[in-house]
Amino acid sequence: MMPRVSYVLSFSLLWLAGVQLSAPLSAQTVSPLIVQSANKITAKSTLASNDIPKAEANHLNIAGVLLKAGALKLSLEYLQAHPPTVSAPKAWQAWAEQKWSILILLKDWQTLKADAKGLPASFSAAANFAIPYQARAMIALGELDEARRLLQPALVDKNIPKRIQKDIRTQLIALYQAQADYSNAKIEAIRFHDSFKPQDAAWFIQRAEIEFLAGDAASASKLLAPIASIEAKLLQSYFRFKAGEIDAQTTTAQINKQLQRRRITAEQRKFAQAVLANIDQSDIEGALVARIDALQAYLANNALDSHPQVISFSSNDLKAAYLKLADKLVNQALLDPTRASLKFTLAQKLEGSDERIKKRALYADVMLDQNEDMLRIAAKNQFVADILASKQLDLIKAILGKDKILGDYDQLDSTHSAIILNHALETGDADLISAIAPHLSDAPNKVNDRDWVLQKARIDIFSGRFEEGQAKISQWVKQGGTLSGEEVDRVLQPVYDLQAVQENEISLELFDLISNSTDSKRHKREILFWKAESYEAMAQRLTAAQFYLRSALVQANGFDEWGQSSRYHAASTLMEAGYHDDARLIFEALLNVSHDNARRATIKQALQRLWLLER
Repeated sequence: MMPRVSYVLSFSLLWLAGVQLSAPLSAQTVSPLIVQSANKITAKSTLASNDIPKAEANHLNIAGVLLKAGALKLSLEYLQAHPPTVSAPKAWQAWAEQKWSILILLKDWQTLKADAKGLPASFSAAANFAIPYQARAMIALGELDEARRLLQPALVDKNIPKRIQKDIRTQLIALYQAQADYSNAKIEAIRFHDSFKPQDAAWFIQRAEIEFLAGDAASASKLLAPIASIEAKLLQSYFRFKAGEIDAQTTTAQINKQLQRRRITAEQRKFAQAVLANIDQSDIEGALVARIDALQAYLANNALDSHPQVISFSSNDLKAAYLKLADKLVNQALLDPTRASLKFTLAQKLEGSDERIKKRALYADVMLDQNEDMLRIAAKNQFVADILASKQLDLIKAILGKDKILGDYDQLDSTHSAIILNHALETGDADLISAIAPHLSDAPNKVNDRDWVLQKARIDIFSGRFEEGQAKISQWVKQGGTLSGEEVDRVLQPVYDLQAVQENEISLELFDLISNSTDSKRHKREILFWKAESYEAMAQRLTAAQFYLRSALVQANGFDEWGQSSRYHAASTLMEAGYHDDARLIFEALLNVSHDNARRATIKQALQRLWLLER
């Protein structure tokens, strides 16, 4: 068992400050995009810092290293703690632009607006570099008139450098898009292209979207012809369909081809499903089934819409499609549309996966019937059972819950509720846990009371009742005698949950209790590591380093796989605590024994960062 990852950063629609202030960049995982963003931000700051003192440039470089590692807030805090000590505007500009770039990545618009507006008076006319950053914040905050008053005078200021003019015009295009004024956005996009000749794919995608929204789908598709990315191909197929250049069957084939590509992102997949749901809006049975299939996939996808102004759907669209298909099926069967019992019976007669969507449509219709309480409950359970059988758990969140289209989680049987709860617990979905938990008080079928105590403890933790969760875990451990390895694995899970919500003092108490209740040497070793994590999260870095090293040295010389990982964490923690000599010795010892190229590269990177911190 290798050390688990406690916290995962995730961002959607990252905006690359100083590179393309108005072009959104979506992501599945943060790390590659943070590195990409950091490289561009740092490169820009480095270019701006050629004429500034070495000490000031060094601070920018260190902040850049932290940013590349994905430590956005730490990088920001470092910059704020190390402002330029010289009065040279170039030093302040490089520092400010790097700081503002991080604020954009953090989407801290209020701070960005205030910071970009509050430059020292010594900047005077040179302060124009702040205009696009200030406008970016205003647009994000919905202060569109204020952004316009800031941008328009700057457009005619001939003293503003070309790079700043480019960013200002980029923001003006974003402003028109935010106002849904696509005609003017199109005009400004053409002017921008003529003036700056951009060649990157993101620009052509943005311009094509503007052309489409301005009413020219044919021109939009032509703009994307040279671009080979999945996003561009999806958009081009949709634009060509809307322009009447290809039919629904061809469009579907082209979209499905892109869906088969390995590198497709969640955002691109969601947009593809939106296109499929929009292609055929007829009431033919096959078209309705296909639309519902695409809408379900779209709503089950948790990614943000990548092009919401071009196309997007809500759960109400799925509800309307369900009801329309149900009406068609009832009419075909010559049934009385007012009798929910006949619809329920018809749904039960449908067999096979090919009939799944039809069954769901009929069950949904019954669920919305306010005159048949018992049938409504039965239909809800049949509907949810079918979704669970097809492993579309994420779809449930889109359509069930308080104020959702098909009602709350009440009246589900305990087995179905437990499956949803387990999924919520496994994924750490606190919203889903709090939504489903009130409707599940008794132990589900095939779950014994002892296991149910741990489940209830996890519910308490994710509902913010930390002490109650702790009490249940403590009771569970104390009643179990000497815990087996399998029991330790089970009881550690809710303790990890406590760590995830930063309840580290409670976690430490429980780790000690569990460690004292088992003879498993492997688990005792692992618990030392998890205790170190809690101490590190509490900023007790020296104590954390001690526990990491104790975990490493439980077995042999501590250079096995687990030991190497523990030693690396210890060295990293010591480096952050300022114990650079100790950290270097541990890193160098690891480098001597490690033969894995990826691990060696990571250690060398840590040593390089240590060198930067000591400069």
